[in-house]
This record gives sequence, C-alpha cells and structure tokens, in this order.
Amino acid sequence: MIKFRILLLVAALIGLAFFLGYRFGFSEAKLEHSLTSLALSQHKNQDASAGDTQLPFTHPWLAAPSSDELAKSPPSNVDTNNDQSEPQLDDVNDDMDAVFEFDEYQWQNTNDIVAMFNELMTQAEPTTDEGYALFSQMIDQFRTALADSPEQLNTLLTYMMTLEFESRDFHYITSIVQGLTDGVGQTAMQNTALQLAQRSDQASQQQFLHLVSSTYQSSDDPEILNALVGLALYSDADTYTKLHALDLVMPFQVNNTERQQILSGLNTMLDEAPSEGKSAILSNVLRFSSSQQRENLARTMISRNNDIDVRYSILDNIHTGVIPKSADLKNELMNIAVNTDDPMQEQAKHALMYVFDISNEEYQRINQGQ
Repeated sequence: MIKFRILLLVAALIGLAFFLGYRFGFSEAKLEHSLTSLALSQHKNQDASAGDTQLPFTHPWLAAPSSDELAKSPPSNVDTNNDQSEPQLDDVNDDMDAVFEFDEYQWQNTNDIVAMFNELMTQAEPTTDEGYALFSQMIDQFRTALADSPEQLNTLLTYMMTLEFESRDFHYITSIVQGLTDGVGQTAMQNTALQLAQRSDQASQQQFLHLVSSTYQSSDDPEILNALVGLALYSDADTYTKLHALDLVMPFQVNNTERQQILSGLNTMLDEAPSEGKSAILSNVLRFSSSQQRENLARTMISRNNDIDVRYSILDNIHTGVIPKSADLKNELMNIAVNTDDPMQEQAKHALMYVFDISNEEYQRINQGQ
C-alpha cells in the first residue's frame, strides 16, 4: 500500500514538471516573438517619421515581416550561401554613393578659362539633386584648373574686373577664388585689389573694397593700407565709399599724423553731412579719437542743438564705454534728465543711473524731474 502511494506521488511530480516546462517554454517563445515584432514595428515607425524625402531604392529590412514570413527563408536579396542574417550594408552604401555618380565632366574648351566659367554658369541654378551634384563636380574641376595654372587664374581675375560689381558672375568668381587651397586665391585677390586701387572710377572702387574685405588681413599690406586711407581722405568718392574704406582700417595701423588727418577729414564730413547721415560718420570719428577727444565730442554732441540720431549715438557709446565718464559729461546729462521738454530725458536718466555714480540726492532730483 505504501509503495503504491509512493509511485502515485512520483508520477504526479513528473506530470507537474512536464506541465510547467511546457507552459514556461511556450510563454518564453511567445515573449520572444512579441519583442521581435515590437522592435521591428518601432524601426518601421522611426523610418516613417524621418521625413518625406524618399531614397531612390528601398531597404528590405525597414519593413516589419509578418509572423509567417519570420519562419520562411531570408529575403531574396540576401546571400543565402552566407551564414549572416543581416543585410550587406557595404553593398547598400556603394549603391548610395553611386546615386549621383558621374563620369568626369568633359568641358568644351579647357584652354579658355573664361569659356569654362561661362559654361559653369549655365549650370549655376540647378533644380534637381542631380543638377546640384553635377554643379558641385564642375566647381571642383574648375578650382583644380585654376590652382594648376597661375596664368588661367590671372586671366579669370582680369575678366572679373570687367564685370559689374552687382552681377552674379562677379561674386561667383570671388567666391570660387577664395576657396583655392594653400593661400593661392588670397594672394591672387590681393594682387588684383592693388590693380583696382590705381583706378578712380566708382565701379573699380567698389570692387577694390570688396576684395580687400574678402581677403584675410589684406589691409596689413602697406600698399593696400595706403590705398584705403587715400580713398577715404583724398578721393572724389561718395561718403558711403569713404566710410567703407575707413571701416577696413584699424586706428592702430596708422601713425599719429595720419590719424589726425583722418579725424580732420571725418569732422569736415560730419559738418557737411545731412542730419540722417551724421550718425555713421560719428562712429568713425569716435573710433579714431583719443579718450579725451571722445569726451569733448560727447559733451558737444549731446546738446539739444544736434540731431536726435546723433544724440542717441552718443548715449549708445556712453553705455558701451567707448566714451569715458567725466564730471562735465555727467552734468550735461543731469541737465537733460531734469528737463521735461527734452525728448532724451528718459534716456539721460537711464545713463546716469546705470553708467555713472550718483548720490541719493541726485537720484531724487532726476526722479522728480526737477
């Protein structure tokens, strides 16, 4: 009887173990399948949200396969003789690189750099990805032709000087030449700027200033620096051109005599300029003035007799520290701050409170407007 009970107990334990193993194995397989499906689904969703741009071919692994397909053989584009379940990414990258791959572009006349440039410009407004890729390839080949031949480069820059400053072609040439490696383009543009500096017509002056501003440290060249100062002081150029030339000159690049000549010319321009043009001139006057000269100029220009834009410019330079603080300038601002008829009253108060040191008594005075 006891042996029979023992046999029943053993049989029950074996049955329970079999049942639990079956249940556990089934659940584990189901969980694994669920996780696989979830991962594939997320991958597909991420691809769908990446943007509207479509690649020119499809990636078979981006679509989540069904449970039936998971049990089947690998997709046909995967090498079944290879014991790898992942797609061959090297093959895909090769396909992507070949999407816009062109044979070397054949120019109509490689002996004429101007003709090559005009041919390049026929492709300068692409509307498709293929067009952009072709234009990029043409620019690379064009730059190589310039870098390999100083004569071709000089010919192109000579042609550039005949173009209108506002033209598209002029700015394309300067941009392409700037991109030449080893400083070749910078040197060529600087030499061209020196040629343009010898001319007095407005178009050449515009081109000269553009090349100087586009060439790294070109104003350090003594000849170019002298040309800039001469253009600003002694030429018949308009005020805008003269100020542009001075913008390219740093005060420390000139000696004291030249600095005073520049200031004299600027002050003459300031006296003759209309009200709306004085502010731009004033900023250059302050740049080339000494600390004491700036303070004296500020006390004169802050008065009500001057244009409102000039007075605003003075206050801006007080806030930035270009114009130094002084007791006399503080008194001028106090007079403005207590004058209810002065349109600059609130601005003067602000400058006194945040730039100058004032006492509580002075604060109460300007706060009450008395």
